[in-house]
Amino acid sequence: MGAIARFIREYDLIGTNVSVFAGSGTSFKTRMFAPAEGIPEDPATGSAAGPLAWHAVRHGLAASGDELTISQGAEIGRPSTLLARAVGDRETVELIEVGGSASVVAEGRFSL
Repeated sequence: MGAIARFIREYDLIGTNVSVFAGSGTSFKTRMFAPAEGIPEDPATGSAAGPLAWHAVRHGLAASGDELTISQGAEIGRPSTLLARAVGDRETVELIEVGGSASVVAEGRFSL
């Protein structure tokens, strides 16, 4: 069990996900962990990329409308690049866009 999973269990934060990032300008590195939900690490988290873009704009790390390049997943052998953009001022979100490309890594069928 990793350190983040131990921390989540020790402090009874089951269901908590942890997203960490570093970067400057328009280039960021991020990692997303959800061990309590059976996801040790996610290689590409679009649902975290949008909030990161807004955080960067709101705190002056990037300008409104800048396209951020977010690298993720290299540590687990599944490198990805996400693109995210937030438009607004420090208090109001006008638009958040997240994009990138994808590859099929698994396929399945569900029947009821």
